[in-house]
Amino acid sequence: MRGARDDLGGRPPRPRHDPDVRAGPFPGRLLANSSLVRRKNHRVTTVSCQNAYAPQRKKLHIAADRAGPPSQTLEPDPRGLEPLADPPSFEPIEIDMNDITKIFSTLIALIGASGSLHADIITVCPDGTCDFTSVDAAITAAADGDRIEIGSGVYDLSQSHDLEERRIEIVGVAETDEPAPRLELTNNVQWDLGDFQYRIESVEFVGEAEGVPTHRLSLGRSTLETDLRLQGCRFQGLKDQLIRVFTVDIDDCVFDNC
Repeated sequence: MRGARDDLGGRPPRPRHDPDVRAGPFPGRLLANSSLVRRKNHRVTTVSCQNAYAPQRKKLHIAADRAGPPSQTLEPDPRGLEPLADPPSFEPIEIDMNDITKIFSTLIALIGASGSLHADIITVCPDGTCDFTSVDAAITAAADGDRIEIGSGVYDLSQSHDLEERRIEIVGVAETDEPAPRLELTNNVQWDLGDFQYRIESVEFVGEAEGVPTHRLSLGRSTLETDLRLQGCRFQGLKDQLIRVFTVDIDDCVFDNC
């Protein structure tokens, strides 16, 4: 009777319980590692198993195909995105401490050279209100590019100076109603000039005693291409005066008894 009712449209027969058989569209043997959820008394229990068709294996196969071998070149993404390139490799750099020392030495030399190119003004006057009272002392203290300004007065000039490495200017700055600075030679004086431009302006060199030339003034060297400009100067009573320079520009100067 149970079988007849089933054939006439009643409740279908309950299959025998077999833990190894799964009902549904994919019957087969249940293996480990897949999930089968069963409800019992409103509780959910999970049984670990795996379907015979093993869809996970197909997924793993697809993932392996996408990854490709390590040496495979990636194709551009069809959406227009370029694949990421490998990061560039950098070679290690060896640093020689001697090179660093040379660089710092060069920088220090350049700083010192730039400082020497900065021209300072050195003042000379006989009353002690300036930097120096002696012209010889001012020339000795002058650096390359300095300008020596001499006020009106009388000064002794007795020392020779080596100016081959120093480019200086000597300028008289007397007031309009005052006489030009007077530099009296008390000895033979020689100024060795280098391959630079020098300027001597508005000063008077005197080498005579009671009208008789007694001392000699020598400017420059004949073997160097010195450029000397003499402007508004007076040379008086100089014995065997020599101006031994390559180029001399004389403007409004007076040579008296020389």
